[in-house]
Amino acid sequence: MRAGKLLGANLVCNSHLVAIANVENLNQLQDQLARARERARDDPDLAIGTAKEIVETICKTILGDCGRSPPHASNFPPLLRATLTALDLVPEAVHASQRGTDTVKRILGSLGSVGNGLAELRNLYGTGHGRHGTAGGLQPRHARLAVGAMSALAVFLFETHEARKSPSGSGDGANKR
Repeated sequence: MRAGKLLGANLVCNSHLVAIANVENLNQLQDQLARARERARDDPDLAIGTAKEIVETICKTILGDCGRSPPHASNFPPLLRATLTALDLVPEAVHASQRGTDTVKRILGSLGSVGNGLAELRNLYGTGHGRHGTAGGLQPRHARLAVGAMSALAVFLFETHEARKSPSGSGDGANKR
């Protein structure tokens, strides 16, 4: 069986992220996830644009829950950075005495890179910006990559946010990071 058939549009969004949107009654997120799932195959540009919007929605929801306002700039990097900072997910928040500190710092730094990469991909190929009339787009596999990366980032951000709200501060018994 071909990989394209195995990776149908319905498998693009992390089911855990869909469950979060439903349980938390996040209507905007539910709509965006449905749009990304439904359009990844036939409209990769829309799916890529929607992937960035989903991370923006998650960031704004988390910041609002934390009693913080999103940065005034409409650029994505400051919004993601503010969210990572609110969740203590910036590399400088990792204590040097913890085991695997260098590895954790690299992974946390990569979170920002994934988000910023989504924003750049959206700016180049996604919806929201006009392009030259003869410009080509990306393939469904690129949309699945963008939406899959978004799903992993969004679930991690939201689960970290939920863990910070729990009385024990860890939610699942793991370290706070």
